Amino acid sequence: MHEVIAAPKPESGFESEERVDILLSTFNGERYFLEQIRSVLDQSHQNIRVIIRDDGSTDDTVALVRQQQKKDSRIQFIENTAGNLGPARSFMELLRHSTAPYIMFCDQDDVWRARKVQISIAALSGRSRSEPCLVQSDLEVVSENLNLISKSYISRHNLPNRNVFADLLVQNNVTGCTVLFNASLRLIAQQYTPSYMVMHDGWLALIASLYGTVVMIDEPLIQYRQHSSNAVGSKKGLWKFLERVRSPKKLLAIYAASEKQARELNKLKAEVHDFIPHQRESSELVDYLSYCDGGIMKRISFFFHSKYRKKSVLSNFIYRSLFVLLTFFGRK
Repeated sequence: MHEVIAAPKPESGFESEERVDILLSTFNGERYFLEQIRSVLDQSHQNIRVIIRDDGSTDDTVALVRQQQKKDSRIQFIENTAGNLGPARSFMELLRHSTAPYIMFCDQDDVWRARKVQISIAALSGRSRSEPCLVQSDLEVVSENLNLISKSYISRHNLPNRNVFADLLVQNNVTGCTVLFNASLRLIAQQYTPSYMVMHDGWLALIASLYGTVVMIDEPLIQYRQHSSNAVGSKKGLWKFLERVRSPKKLLAIYAASEKQARELNKLKAEVHDFIPHQRESSELVDYLSYCDGGIMKRISFFFHSKYRKKSVLSNFIYRSLFVLLTFFGRK
């Protein structure tokens, strides 16, 4: 299930002092780290624990983390014993250390609005603790000096504000640094470790969509900083595509990624079948995988009739064309 709500206001009377674990993975982030961590530590909701893992920085990021840890006991630094994992695996490693009722992902270079945590928790007010829920919000896109580029990341990229499971299978519309999710979602995610996932935020969003609820707060709660070192960033779709076509093999691999991730999600379903007998919208996953496992005619059918959509006409056409081509060039 997917919902869109306005940001809860202070006068709503909802307050929560429950702890929130904020998971922060760093990598050569010394330039913006201090501004980011201050915006986190100065949140209106103060009962937080910031769990930080460095993914192999070669600059002074670790020194800055240790310096801040001495100043604020709410910071917990996890020693890196696994080497460079990349952002997705690094965040999933951090998730193993979380025990709070609520969990958030945090990048190293943005600036959080002062009530980001409080508003995100309030968005889950009245919901059952047993239902896996993920809350996301819009973002304000800014330059490296925090000058405004766009008031809305969602509008800038023509993203839907109400995600559906079928669309999430082929495109991640959830930005990890905006999310808060509950312990129920964490519990399900920890039942199975995927051998492949595109990104940690998309993986959690798929699980939440399959078994619970994804809530969109229709307001930016973060300043999303754009600079040359962004791991993902807010480049326009055409520019991203032009970068990818330089390597046809890499382009095919990128568009095959959703298929690989869907297969991992199907394995998770098998692992948690007895744990969560009700499998919402799982028929759409079965339907999608039937297209993936079919021959050329089945894939051509996907091109013309599929309900699995990318965000624009152009990206949809490219994705469906490559989906057919994967029949001939392999699916690795």
